[in-house]
Amino acid sequence: MFWYIPIYVITGFLGAGKTTALNNLLNKRLLNKRLLNKREAQDIQILVIQFECGEADFRSKFHNCYVINFPKKALEEHSEQISEKMHSYLLDRRFGEIWIEWNSVTPFEQLQTLILHPSLKNICRIEKVIHMADAKMLEGLLRIQGSGLSEQIASCDFMILRNVRSDDDYYRLRQLIYNINPGVKIYETKQAEDIYCQVYRQSPVNIIINGFLGTMAKFSLVQFHKDSRNNKDQKPLV
Repeated sequence: MFWYIPIYVITGFLGAGKTTALNNLLNKRLLNKRLLNKREAQDIQILVIQFECGEADFRSKFHNCYVINFPKKALEEHSEQISEKMHSYLLDRRFGEIWIEWNSVTPFEQLQTLILHPSLKNICRIEKVIHMADAKMLEGLLRIQGSGLSEQIASCDFMILRNVRSDDDYYRLRQLIYNINPGVKIYETKQAEDIYCQVYRQSPVNIIINGFLGTMAKFSLVQFHKDSRNNKDQKPLV
């Protein structure tokens, strides 16, 4: 059985709070003694990959996080070189985790294609996909973006909401999200402990990981979205 470096992806639109979530998750993990003791957390080498420049900067408080940035233009024009550069980083150090910040404007299939590059596909694979959303913007974005955003919500392992103003807002948005991804776990940013547990818990192979195990990876997001609309009780593709 092969060992892969797990990739944790945070998706969401510009301003959703992806970088802030990364700062909170990776810089405060030492405080979470239920999952990791201080020494173990510091020993884990983490590669953080960003594909956009947002309003916030990722700043690691420790010496175990390494950050690389790729502009959107490079992603569009030189995707193969990006895969090769990622490969060289993985060879240089013994990374235990990879965290990727992904702008939902760019189709998720492009990230899958990067990871499926021959230089990477036997080294790392997507373990969890977390969708980050601003509660004040989500309904409007769904109307504007349509199926593109719906597909990313339908395929995420769990969601994090920020700027939830009231219980009524939360329950309304939860129903909206459940219509797209029935039963998906939804957390608010203040639920740090629950988010940690959800990230690192063992779970059945999800639709994203299935994309790495099958030849139809680049079509998995669209297929899952169609199936969830047609039959909410249908089992995930295997």
